[in-house]
Amino acid sequence: MLIRESKWQYELRLAQCVQIKPKKYYTYVQSKEALRDCIGPLITGAPAVIMDDQGKADALAGHFSSVHRTDDGLPRILERGSSPSEIEKIQLSEEIVHQHLEGLEVHEAAGPDEIHPANNKAITDILAGLVYKLYKVLLYQGVLLRDWKVSAVVAVRKGGA
Repeated sequence: MLIRESKWQYELRLAQCVQIKPKKYYTYVQSKEALRDCIGPLITGAPAVIMDDQGKADALAGHFSSVHRTDDGLPRILERGSSPSEIEKIQLSEEIVHQHLEGLEVHEAAGPDEIHPANNKAITDILAGLVYKLYKVLLYQGVLLRDWKVSAVVAVRKGGA
């Protein structure tokens, strides 16, 4: 009963101040209207236009399914191979790794490893040595983690004004 009464009082106040604040009144009225179909016809890779809601849902689900990762529960496999000459020329030190970890933006989103930069930055002193040693061992053995080898660099388009 309390919700119904407070809604009635709110609508009464809106009606009383319609002359003073018409924008507030019409915003409320428009919010109560039925929703319109916001997604227009979709054109898929094949020269076909999708008009029905189920077809649109399937097309959008197929398009955005590549965004979500699934964990198969299997350990990541190391791939053995020869190092290209460019990799052998890389000069790396524990100080350089430490500087890069210190430069992490703590307000950015987590990366593909799903570890937030704020967590990495908090343990920079420990991580720098470990990452440096891991890299040196893997480079010496000619082993490259699959996650490091297979990557997709994609531009992130931000919407808005």
